[in-house]
Amino acid sequence: MGWVGIAGFVCAFLFFVAVLLRRRLVAWATLCLWTAAAVAFLEFFGESGLTSQHERGRLGLAAALIAGVTAIALTPTRKRRHPS
Repeated sequence: MGWVGIAGFVCAFLFFVAVLLRRRLVAWATLCLWTAAAVAFLEFFGESGLTSQHERGRLGLAAALIAGVTAIALTPTRKRRHPS
């Protein structure tokens, strides 16, 4: 599970960098990878009985995904320069 946590942290960091650099495709990819890591983490804790409020984790994940999709939607597009 340590690798899943590290992968989730790296994806979250790269997501913020991608949004700052206006790289929407990279932001979508890292958001999807982060979601996969977060779901794996939630399922691990839910099945092992290490948490008593598994539903709150899913609600938090949904809120984080909505915030991520909103951030991508509000990211301005990069202006492409046409060769002159």
